[in-house]
Amino acid sequence: MIPAPDLEVLIKNLTMTVQKMDQKFDTMNASINDVKTMCLDHQVKLLEVKNDVSAIDDRVKSLESNISFNDKDVFENAVNDLVAVKVREATAELNERYDRKTKLIVQGVAVVSGTDDTEIVKNIADKLGIDLELSEVVRTFRVRRDLASTDTRPTLLNVEFVSERVKKKFVHPDIRAKIEALAPDDPFKGLLMYHDSTYAQRQEYRVLKAQAQAKNDLCEEKGTRKIPG
Repeated sequence: MIPAPDLEVLIKNLTMTVQKMDQKFDTMNASINDVKTMCLDHQVKLLEVKNDVSAIDDRVKSLESNISFNDKDVFENAVNDLVAVKVREATAELNERYDRKTKLIVQGVAVVSGTDDTEIVKNIADKLGIDLELSEVVRTFRVRRDLASTDTRPTLLNVEFVSERVKKKFVHPDIRAKIEALAPDDPFKGLLMYHDSTYAQRQEYRVLKAQAQAKNDLCEEKGTRKIPG
């Protein structure tokens, strides 16, 4: 029979082991969810490519009856080249979106002489109650590094994290409310943080924003409910 003190130690060690295993499982589940999200984004983009190719095929079929036999081969080759270009562009866009999934843009952070931007990111996290380890920041860089070394004006700060899960902590809706609640003289007051996006994504956002604004303008005229921005 195991003595009571030894049994208590054994139970305590087993409890700690179970807790560590639970933490590892939570981390694994979060990583799996990141992969699922990435796969879904790829599926959506591939579906868009397939739809573009199908549309081109339909146009080819509708025009074939108006093309002479001698010209048809030339025309089909041109269409095939166009499809290949579209596929390459879509693939490049997917790769760029994947590369940016773990990156964050921080706007409104002044350059602090003698302070590494990684430390500034950690200070932001601590101020806003975000759980972050320095090891979870892969790298940081300023978009405007051509400025003089003595220039401390805020420039866009690009931050790359170890995973998309870590990055999403900084763009959670609660974080915006915490920033707005900061004191007026706080250095992080008015801070903006958002996902790093490709040129195509930014264009899509501008179109959606314009459409939402047009609908809101129409709602104001009719006195109906607005669309959230």
